Amino acid sequence: LLVSFPDYQGAVIMRALSAYKIIIGTGSACAAEKQQASPSLSAMGLSSKESFGVIRISFGWQNTLNEIDDLLKILQDFIASY
Repeated sequence: LLVSFPDYQGAVIMRALSAYKIIIGTGSACAAEKQQASPSLSAMGLSSKESFGVIRISFGWQNTLNEIDDLLKILQDFIASY
């Protein structure tokens, strides 16, 4: 799942969630560690601002609905208090 929060930096969201042991990525998978907007995200029509606010969330068969609910609650609380 790729989500963009244009008024936030994906890296800041990633660090905040890691404090809760929630591991996510930023940007597109092919350019996650680069300091420029991903060509993949640009090709999808995202602006630079939208690209830098992207987080990637992966789910597996081991994830529970409670874990997803926890992620959503923590993410909402973080965004509301940013």
